[in-house]
Amino acid sequence: MAESKKTTAKKTPAKKTSGRKTAAGEATAKKTTAKKSTGKKTAAKKTAAKKSTAKKAAAKKTAAKKSTAKKAAAKKTAARQTAATKAVATKEPPRTDAREVAAPPPVPEQRTVEPETVAKAPARMETAPEPGTGAKPEPAAPKEKKKTGRVKVTQIRSGIGRPENQKRTLTALGLRRIRHSVEHADTPVIRGMIRTVIHLVEIEEIPG
Repeated sequence: MAESKKTTAKKTPAKKTSGRKTAAGEATAKKTTAKKSTGKKTAAKKTAAKKSTAKKAAAKKTAAKKSTAKKAAAKKTAARQTAATKAVATKEPPRTDAREVAAPPPVPEQRTVEPETVAKAPARMETAPEPGTGAKPEPAAPKEKKKTGRVKVTQIRSGIGRPENQKRTLTALGLRRIRHSVEHADTPVIRGMIRTVIHLVEIEEIPG
């Protein structure tokens, strides 16, 4: 019986140590849960702060954009109003004096032409014979036509890449290719056409 009591006495301290261990484990578990909860709370606070700062920055940007847009619209409307006022000021009719309006316009003087001052036109018809002579009327002398010479035009440069009026002038003169020559009457019309393409042709006067 004595031995059994001793063994029971020895076993009782083991129970005490196990209770201490469980209390320590519970304390550590509480500490870890408290740390986790505080960590979650701090993370939530940080995210909320970040979101609030982002919202504030976005609100500031939108407010700045709206203010700049309003200023630009106000400037445009002011410019339009000033332009409209200037246009109205320029369109106003000039003021005329009452004296100028009342004064009648001057009447131009009518000049009478005396019959003696009227020049007689030269007679181009046939001269009538004297009465009683029986001679036939003599015909009027025909006007002498001015003799115009001839001009020989030779193309020396191509018309490719030239303006359209110069190309048409070359075709109107009858020039088709380089070293092609054409003769024309020496008239002001031909001279004007040659002057248009003087850098593309050579001129040679032919006496006639």
